[in-house]
Amino acid sequence: MSDEYVEPDDSIRKELVVAVKQIFAQHFEESNIHPQPLSISYAFKRGEWSAEVDLNWQRKSDFEFGRTLASFKYIRRTSSTSREMYWYCSSGLPNN
Repeated sequence: MSDEYVEPDDSIRKELVVAVKQIFAQHFEESNIHPQPLSISYAFKRGEWSAEVDLNWQRKSDFEFGRTLASFKYIRRTSSTSREMYWYCSSGLPNN
């Protein structure tokens, strides 16, 4: 199945966008005028989702371009009372 083109369902995709906007808030400020600030590609291997996120920005004041590449994994968080899935940024965090 990993050779096929697959995408997660809408709720999983929306969770990733929320996580990206929280972690990379500066890419979604009004000063970013890049025509495509966010591009995401998904992979499903060994029963797990991962995503490569390409964040682009262009500042309104000086029109300088920038790009950030980040990798995410959809992992399980377990506590004594619950289990939940969430997107974890495994590389490309801001200021790293």
